[in-house]
Amino acid sequence: MRYCNWLHYGKPKRPCGPMSTEGTANEGAYNTEDCQEILEGRKEPPNNYGKRNPTAKYFIPTDDEWYKAGYYDPERLGGRQYHDYPLRTSSLPANKPDQPFSCNYIKDNRLGVGAPFYLAKVTEYPGSDTYFGCRQMAGNIWEYVEPNQISKGINLRGGSFGYTEFGMGAWNCDLAGITDELNCFGVRIARQAKQAETIHPPKKELLREWMKKGSLFELFLYIGSMIAFISLGCILGTIFFMRYYSKTYKKVE
Repeated sequence: MRYCNWLHYGKPKRPCGPMSTEGTANEGAYNTEDCQEILEGRKEPPNNYGKRNPTAKYFIPTDDEWYKAGYYDPERLGGRQYHDYPLRTSSLPANKPDQPFSCNYIKDNRLGVGAPFYLAKVTEYPGSDTYFGCRQMAGNIWEYVEPNQISKGINLRGGSFGYTEFGMGAWNCDLAGITDELNCFGVRIARQAKQAETIHPPKKELLREWMKKGSLFELFLYIGSMIAFISLGCILGTIFFMRYYSKTYKKVE
């Protein structure tokens, strides 16, 4: 939260404090007035603790915002517009940086990056980009999301370098304590949008990857639904035409 405040104030070079890393209910991205006492266990956090101020320029995404940025894809074949994993696929991802639809996690009991660093660099795993161009939302580190009710803990999304594909799934949301500190925990900072910009691979590339992975079910489902939709339109059009023609013919008689 303090880092978001610092970004909100424009990255000032003055020491930590008001208008630098600290915020109130009316200033900054987050109210951090009782932050230290809460972290040290000297004060119970209120239920609205950790929620951004309405005018926050930089903030921790909510679970809904994270979910939409990670799993949503309006170009997904089939009726569903959400993937199972946050890198534009519902098939099991690879875990090597040079492979498409790949991220840093444990697959077949093997680490992605591995020793000695384990964590991937920011520019690695270009195949992990979401529809909106967000990289490495799958694997690498668990990412905090802004809590709805702090008394229930803080939700984590995306899995990590030391976890299996289950952690990345759209169905999974882990829980962490407010004072938990682990090398596989992190945060993704979001900001107010200036202009909508979508960065994603073309449909042809996705089709090639689906076919390579053997994910033909989704392709057949999409083609079948389109054929059914067109057929239904033709049937309804024929019925309408025949009823209209029949009424017109009777009037002529």
